[in-house]
Amino acid sequence: MAAKIMRKMALLALVETVVGTAVVPLAANAMLVSDVTLTPIEGDVVERNNIRPFFGSSGSTLVTEYQKVAFSVEFAGVAAAGERPGVSDLLRACAASASTETGVKTVFAPVTNGIQSVTIYGNVDGTLYKMHGARGEVEFSTDAKAIPKWKFEFTGSFVPAVDEALPAVDYSAFVAPLGVNKANTQLTIDGLSVACSAFSFKCGNQVVKRDLMNVDTVEITDRKSTGTTSASTAQIATS
Repeated sequence: MAAKIMRKMALLALVETVVGTAVVPLAANAMLVSDVTLTPIEGDVVERNNIRPFFGSSGSTLVTEYQKVAFSVEFAGVAAAGERPGVSDLLRACAASASTETGVKTVFAPVTNGIQSVTIYGNVDGTLYKMHGARGEVEFSTDAKAIPKWKFEFTGSFVPAVDEALPAVDYSAFVAPLGVNKANTQLTIDGLSVACSAFSFKCGNQVVKRDLMNVDTVEITDRKSTGTTSASTAQIATS
């Protein structure tokens, strides 16, 4: 049996019309990703702890099943003002709204109610991993002389893997990123511009897998955002 090659991977994601109800992502929903970590199954295990007249494990029972996937997406603009970037559906499943002014801009803003979810397909060299009802956490990070990136981690309902050919993909929603330097990047914090070598912002979503009788969902139950920056030292009066 030939080993699966992780580099031969297609990842597609599409916002669900009804939260938790799977949809089918198409070629236009392909995500241009890197740094992928796919966890086909995770869960909570309860020990059985039966008493017997001899030593030994009495086994355990898996009481919660879910999947996780983490990856990075390059932070870049769009081909024309007012278009939505390729990461729009991913950000919406990380507790953000997306509003578009045609020909002007798209604005993403944090939300507490009506959080959307996505169906994610990860096809690794002909093995398809599906998850639906997925919600996640996102961090934006950028270092000088590097490529800025979104870093996502999603949790979704468990679906057994199946054999399926790699799908067609369309990455036209993703444009090439610009490097982080003086020509392309400006950072101002509380009105102060400094010589900054790194900046990151983490949404801080608390993502929880709920497994109850008649309930199998992934919820975002809180948000505690944080940010970090590394900058050259300056005079006390301006720092």
